Amino acid sequence: MIDTFKKTLKATLAAVLTGSIATSVAAGVTTEERFTYYDVSGNTATELRRSINNYKKHITNRFDAVTKWKITWHFGFKPRQKKCKITEVIIDATIDYVLPRWPESSEHPDQNLVAQWQRYSSQLLAHEKHHGAFVKAATLEVERRILTADDTTYAPPDCKKLQELANERAQAVITKLEKRHQVFDIETNHGRNTGASFP
Repeated sequence: MIDTFKKTLKATLAAVLTGSIATSVAAGVTTEERFTYYDVSGNTATELRRSINNYKKHITNRFDAVTKWKITWHFGFKPRQKKCKITEVIIDATIDYVLPRWPESSEHPDQNLVAQWQRYSSQLLAHEKHHGAFVKAATLEVERRILTADDTTYAPPDCKKLQELANERAQAVITKLEKRHQVFDIETNHGRNTGASFP
């Protein structure tokens, strides 16, 4: 059977550490979702499948659609009362969906084929957006994990070690996120089990 679905690309990760003189913690999460479509053509299911296969070799590699994501974090810190405290956390995430589109579907005379395409497109998008939801949840978890890096009894008083701890905690979330994507694709057979299959 042809592999027609998505495998989430690993995140490109960047952590920028900055000093801060703030006296209270400022935090924020920004998430941007973007959609890119590659147009396919054909008058039959076979022709459409061939068109998808031709394009995906150059655009999404093995799968009909792909979700690319990146999470970056920035945090500030300062010594306070013989401890080092987190003073600022900013999380930025981008989620890019790449999906097939059949422009002629609105005018095609074969309504059965159109309906089949619409079901496939809908389920394919739903599958990808599940991956996007995992990324959104992870951004909030990265924020929480960094913010609480200095809250535990065993938090290091040294700012350099606190930086290392905060980054380790954030990286653990990314590692867990990558695993979650993999498990989801295995459980859904890359969307096949929920109808993201064509023809």
